Amino acid sequence: MMGANWIPADAIPSRITPAVVRDLLESAKAANMNMLRIWGGGQYEPDYFYELCDELGILIWHDFMFACMSYPSDREFLDDVRVEITQQLRRLSHHACIALWCGDNEVIGSLGWYPETMAAPERYVANYDRLNSMLGRIVEDEDPARRFWPSSPSMGYLDFSDGWHADTRGDTHYWDVWHSAKPFEAYRTVNPRFASEFGFQSFTSMNVIETFAEPKDRNPSSPVMENHQRNEGGNARILETMTRYFRFPSNFDQMVFLSQIQQGLAIKTAIEYWRSTKPRCMGTLYWQINDIWPVASWASLDYGGQWKLLHYMAKRFYLPISVVAVPDPETGDIVLRGINDTADKAGVLLDLLAVKISGGERVLHTGQTSIGVNAAKDLYAVAKGDLAADEFLFFGWRDADGNLLGENDFFPTAYKNYEATPTQDQGEMVKQ
Repeated sequence: MMGANWIPADAIPSRITPAVVRDLLESAKAANMNMLRIWGGGQYEPDYFYELCDELGILIWHDFMFACMSYPSDREFLDDVRVEITQQLRRLSHHACIALWCGDNEVIGSLGWYPETMAAPERYVANYDRLNSMLGRIVEDEDPARRFWPSSPSMGYLDFSDGWHADTRGDTHYWDVWHSAKPFEAYRTVNPRFASEFGFQSFTSMNVIETFAEPKDRNPSSPVMENHQRNEGGNARILETMTRYFRFPSNFDQMVFLSQIQQGLAIKTAIEYWRSTKPRCMGTLYWQINDIWPVASWASLDYGGQWKLLHYMAKRFYLPISVVAVPDPETGDIVLRGINDTADKAGVLLDLLAVKISGGERVLHTGQTSIGVNAAKDLYAVAKGDLAADEFLFFGWRDADGNLLGENDFFPTAYKNYEATPTQDQGEMVKQ
């Protein structure tokens, strides 16, 4: 599965129209996504949403609308929930797009977030199980052909352990790169079976910022910009990360643009590695595809549907036939792995170059190979010492008829370590 998490299309429900939703869903399809997860903190979508997903071939991981807190389990509440879930299943189960019903978003994990639940964990686990088991029974009765998954994340039925950090089974929400400020490379230290939530923020695009911030407010620590950031410390985290990988930009516009580049690189690092581990990892759904208002966030589409840099990059890292570069932590070699998500054996011609930042390139490898059905395999390894300090990898792959299927690159060290050289045209412009 390749895709993202879906939240309501707008903070003001009257603005959510079939045209708005179609535009967002068509952007998902255009970026090679085949699944969206309807997050349990959002809403059950209108009929036309599911009809559009049927039409576009987008599968839905569907949370029930419970998220991030403990819910009652008394008879009155459970009776109310039973009516709600039964109604939704009868309304939606005929849609081809529904792939899986999920009990909730992060409810079992939230028992460790609040003083009341932490003070009596046994009571609240039992409380949780009453509601969750009822949801499973309703799915079994109303839509028996589809899987019920207890929660996201979850390590399995009646397993109430930590699905955020364990990667041995079930689905994982991996947030250490954003919330714990770990480097992008930390994504390669975990090996989930299905990564259903992970993300990294950027500022919304400059033309969107201009709709809510006057020139005097276009500063990442201004009250206006901080009010358009709903994750505490989010703007500071974006900027701190920027200093790890880049030389700091010279103005606000460049900073906004660079924040979107680094967001794309963060998610690219995760998804390329996890896809390369298949069949261990068979799904990546990043947080999130869309926004409900104009704001700095984890979304790959701006409020209004405009593509951010991450969405353009998703179109590339979600190519069904792809080649990625993955460092070997033991040897330091850079291993190129081919990924084939199609139902047919894929023959590819790989061209691998070492490119100097200052100009010039050399061929490291050209070779024909095949990748099995729905598989990943090693194609070539670049030894640790084969690249000069100012070189990076650029590679493309073609089919048997010579048609270009995709291109990619890999920088062995942080971008700030490379000395960019102005082109002749840029030099002439400076002189003039």
